[in-house]
Amino acid sequence: MKSPASSIPPLPLRQSSTAALLAWTVAALACVLAWDMSGQDMPIARWFGNSQGFALQNDWFLVNIAHEGARKIAWIVAMGLSLMIWWPRGWMRKLPYARRIQLVVGALLSLVVMAVMKRISATSCPWDIAD
Repeated sequence: MKSPASSIPPLPLRQSSTAALLAWTVAALACVLAWDMSGQDMPIARWFGNSQGFALQNDWFLVNIAHEGARKIAWIVAMGLSLMIWWPRGWMRKLPYARRIQLVVGALLSLVVMAVMKRISATSCPWDIAD
């Protein structure tokens, strides 16, 4: 017997235009920049830390898993995707060569952009509070 969910046709995927994607990206960037310049980060950061620093700064999970582990996993995934440009596996085999390059460049660019933004941002991280 078929389940009721299997009789529902899937929704068609809509192709987004480059202009629409660019508009959403610019809007998101404007929101991030507005937040960065607003100065509202310190009051919120103080919810999690004080002049002695972030209360959970030495917490094993936050240090080893959430910060260091997540960063290492992101770079491992990026390296794996990079290798799959030339030796595709699984779903990557269905992508044309140019799309595989685009996927890897996008992933690497996002890692670099996040590292640069963290370095140049004036937004306060509770981890670094020491006022």
